[in-house]
Amino acid sequence: MSHECPMPAYQQARERVRKGKVSAFNRLHSIHEDAAFVSEFRALYPHLPIVGNQRCGTWYVDPATALNEPAYFKSTDGHYGRWDFNMRRANLNLIPIVEKSGGIIIVDSTRRGKRFPDALSKTIPTWCCVINRASKAKRDLTDWDDKLYTPPIAVSPSEHAQIENGLEAWTHNLLSSSFDVIQLTKPLRPIWISPASTLDRLDISDLDFYPVFCVSASKLVENDGIERRLGYVYVQGSGDDHEMWSKGLTPRMYWENVSRLIATPEHHLDDLVKEIAEGWPRRLDGLLGCTRSLSPIKAAGGRIMLGACDSALGAKNWPEACDCLIQILPGVPRIDYDRSQITQPTKPVLPELEKRLDLLSFSIPPAKRAQKYFISNFARVHLLDEAKLRMLGVVCWEGKDLSAGVAVAILQSFFDEDGNLEADQCLKTASKASLRRRLEWVQASHPEANPSRSTLKRINEFFMSTSPH
Repeated sequence: MSHECPMPAYQQARERVRKGKVSAFNRLHSIHEDAAFVSEFRALYPHLPIVGNQRCGTWYVDPATALNEPAYFKSTDGHYGRWDFNMRRANLNLIPIVEKSGGIIIVDSTRRGKRFPDALSKTIPTWCCVINRASKAKRDLTDWDDKLYTPPIAVSPSEHAQIENGLEAWTHNLLSSSFDVIQLTKPLRPIWISPASTLDRLDISDLDFYPVFCVSASKLVENDGIERRLGYVYVQGSGDDHEMWSKGLTPRMYWENVSRLIATPEHHLDDLVKEIAEGWPRRLDGLLGCTRSLSPIKAAGGRIMLGACDSALGAKNWPEACDCLIQILPGVPRIDYDRSQITQPTKPVLPELEKRLDLLSFSIPPAKRAQKYFISNFARVHLLDEAKLRMLGVVCWEGKDLSAGVAVAILQSFFDEDGNLEADQCLKTASKASLRRRLEWVQASHPEANPSRSTLKRINEFFMSTSPH
């Protein structure tokens, strides 16, 4: 007769900790607690714009009151030995907002062991310093603070010095890019705030710099990053890695249902989360189908436009100011286009769901190998139509990855270094530098654009191969 051996006490304790960390109930209540601290700090500076750093930080800021601009300061760009001012995440869209408002609040969080995430303690300070140095160079200033500021509690003098060593090269890269660096009237300076901070209001109007408040929402907790509360277990940095616990819930879903979620007992919460996630309309900014406001790529004279779309299009949700459209839908592999005619300027084979000559709609699976489909023939037919000056839109699910990649490919194929339409001649001059420049064009006009590494790799392979067609 066999008997199962009881789990040792220490393993039972570790299992309880693990379950507590991945519990949606504990995570959502922890986020609610941290968001209350963020709101308390925000009340000190109600006139300043506030934004959650993608992705973790967006859980702590109500989108109804947040800045409608993306902020993406990746912690990886501040990891030890990997410090960088990443041109793919230049965040230059925030500069005119800071200049207009006199400062900004950026919210993020981190898991156990740290008070501040690397994004707040190193990535943003590096960003501020590079922006300051670039602005100083463009204005030829001498009396201008271009020092690097990092929190001593998180960054050692040795690491601070090593980050300083890269500033000159990063500033040069920014100044030599296609980005238009706005000339600040005052330099940026990070100020770090956490639940351990004393919340005293500063008169920021008298400062000789624009404050960039780096708010770490979560309390520093020892002992595996969890702490018992009345009714739940507090988990530090609960918004991090939400795929592990959220069961399909997103920050926007959370904030639009926060009262119900927090009031629901633990044994009913999973059912409510499932109900919210499954019943949530597939939408972006409240609009089914395509967002009507697309971003024209200024460097190409607005001929290419970028945006987001989450469902098949019809006449009722066709985007304004767009004559023809490439729509990339999520879903199963299906290319509704005759790629055998890719080099011939003929009309495309249209998908069955839309019988119109100005729409190319197709699906690309999430697999990396499928991201090589860049449909240039459709763009050629419409962009080179001498009878009409056409505006070509490119949209995908969030307007960040695949649509941005396709836009880069089209810009490289048909637009020269000055942004002029030049048929297919630009294919002959494709290089990593020219592709990088066109990505900068896209991100300068559409800050949400953030093509994945695999998408960029496929673009490089397409243009760098001996036979790109």
